[in-house]
Amino acid sequence: MRKKDLVLYTALSVCLISAALLHFSLVKGRPPVKPFTDVLKKKPKTPSEEQFEIKTKVTLRKIKEIPEKETRKSSQEDEPGSKIKNEKDGKERRLIKKVAISQKLLDTGKEMIGKEGERLGKYPSFTVDYRKTLGFQRYARSLLKIGGRFFVMDMKRKKLKAEIDIGSGTLKEIEDLKGFSPRSRNISSESETYMYLRTAQKKYGHSHYSVVLLLPLTIDSLLVAGMEESLKEFNLSNTDFYYFRGLYKKGKDGLILNIISGRKKDGDTIPLDIAFNLSKLSMT
Repeated sequence: MRKKDLVLYTALSVCLISAALLHFSLVKGRPPVKPFTDVLKKKPKTPSEEQFEIKTKVTLRKIKEIPEKETRKSSQEDEPGSKIKNEKDGKERRLIKKVAISQKLLDTGKEMIGKEGERLGKYPSFTVDYRKTLGFQRYARSLLKIGGRFFVMDMKRKKLKAEIDIGSGTLKEIEDLKGFSPRSRNISSESETYMYLRTAQKKYGHSHYSVVLLLPLTIDSLLVAGMEESLKEFNLSNTDFYYFRGLYKKGKDGLILNIISGRKKDGDTIPLDIAFNLSKLSMT
């Protein structure tokens, strides 16, 4: 064997022996490999894991056993709801009430607004529509029957200039206003009042005139006290509101003022259905 081949053979032998030694050292230090069947076997649970699994199964079983109605009820109790919400379907509840007129209620109203209505300004105003339900002529006749009176007011001077005779369509001198509410209702947007405004311009000179309605003070006493009594069912008061909206209707028993909503000072508007029979008031 030549010297060159001997060196190559010796180097190759050394490499093979080194590789074999490295392999046996790695295999010796490695943990034993488990058979595949052992891997498929379930690992025994620790006590804490078993306890967690038992609690989870019990909880799931209890949830399944809870009746559907009870689940709905608990979800409603978790969410804060308004006092004017219906508990069954979540819709807004409308306060429906017919105010019973009594002398006690009127006396309460007088105490609230003052003998001459001097405290009336601290209570909400009423915006009442009549066009869709009555029309102006029927509205005017109905209000006259319960003691209302119509006037032309000079808005610049805040002074009543004349009383309107609805029957003849003319202006006349103002008579005694004792017993009337200081709160006037402006109805100048009604087209049928324009003739009275033109007459006032010719008779009293150029100014800013409006047609206003004055009602007996007893009506405002009834409205303030009746609303206060009704709103207690919602734990509310007149002082929680800016104004109320309503409709005049002609009922079997006379003229009905139906309050349909109220605008609260916090910005909310709540639906209402509070009825006042104003014709019955004029009979007391």
